[in-house]
Amino acid sequence: LPRPMVVTIHDLNFLAVPGTYDRGYTRYAERAFRLSAQRATRIVTVSNASRDQVAALLGVDPGR
Repeated sequence: LPRPMVVTIHDLNFLAVPGTYDRGYTRYAERAFRLSAQRATRIVTVSNASRDQVAALLGVDPGR
């Protein structure tokens, strides 16, 4: 939607630790999280470590 959006991402363990999650879930989650992060005006994380993980694995500006 063409509205501001805030997304909360707790972690990206399904990407950070390959093989931990079912392949189907990993494919779905990667696509959904990446799309949500790209579209979001702001991204909320639970810690600096999660913020750094989102920036590194999804290519998102840590300032968002």
